[in-house]
Amino acid sequence: MCLRILNVLMYCHERNMTHSHLRPDQIVMSDGRPVLIDFSFPISINGYANGNGNGNGNGKSNPFLELPEYQVNIRVAERNDRVSDITAVAGLFFYTLTREEPGTLKDREGRMPHQRPSVRNKLLEVSQNRLFLVNQIFDRAFQWSHAERYQTSQDLIEDLERLKAYSKQELSASSLDELLKGLRSSTQSQTVTPHEMRLQTAFNGLQMVFSELATALEPDFREMEAGYRKEVLRPVYTAFVKFNYRLVPDARLTMRFRLEIVGSELVVSVQVARGAEETVEELFRTEHNAFYDSSPLEKIVRNFLAFNLATLLTAKV
Repeated sequence: MCLRILNVLMYCHERNMTHSHLRPDQIVMSDGRPVLIDFSFPISINGYANGNGNGNGNGKSNPFLELPEYQVNIRVAERNDRVSDITAVAGLFFYTLTREEPGTLKDREGRMPHQRPSVRNKLLEVSQNRLFLVNQIFDRAFQWSHAERYQTSQDLIEDLERLKAYSKQELSASSLDELLKGLRSSTQSQTVTPHEMRLQTAFNGLQMVFSELATALEPDFREMEAGYRKEVLRPVYTAFVKFNYRLVPDARLTMRFRLEIVGSELVVSVQVARGAEETVEELFRTEHNAFYDSSPLEKIVRNFLAFNLATLLTAKV
């Protein structure tokens, strides 16, 4: 449904027409296919509403999805109804998965719609091992600032297609768990803000795992790098490890880890590059206010490293 609607929006946005009040009652079925209706107003110029339409286009609220750009104190010229339309499609996707309206993008605890306790189990049940991709879509789609959300229909189409095509690889790596067994983070961070403190705690956990691995595999271990940077107003920690198996020159593996606060949650994701093949996975997600101990994250990272090393060696040796 969402892919079809996004293609309709792409066609209309290219002709400076926006919908601006997308919600479930604007979708009808025709011959088994979803059709978007009530595309009467507003017409936009240069991507912005001209204020002569109805629905959200002239500032009326949409209780299905309450976007901050349509608050009365925001000038019409500062809105981008194309982005709001795409955000609304993400809201429709959320509704089809959970049967709950997304409502506001941020509740009193700072939680995005997909981070709220009432929908967590529903998303897990319907998404199963694709939950990390679903979460990543909502992480971006439900950002408070419209500049940080999906900017074009094609952007969201690509992520939805990636979700459709995802297939999790399975490989038993239990025998390698002993390689990194017993690691435990013994440091607590002292940083400027609570967000950075919790990111540093997670970061220290990763560094402990990497250091132990570098010692254990020193002849085969080639590179390890870690860093910290700011993205606009939020801190993001990054780290990567790179392996070359010395007995097989083309056996190379790179893992890039990203640690960030998204809404009310600490999220750790990783990009794995093995030859020309690249994959992105989410490893860990939890309420950041309650994150003081990195041991659960360390366990997940150890298992992930073991799995990927096993995959590398199985393929090359």
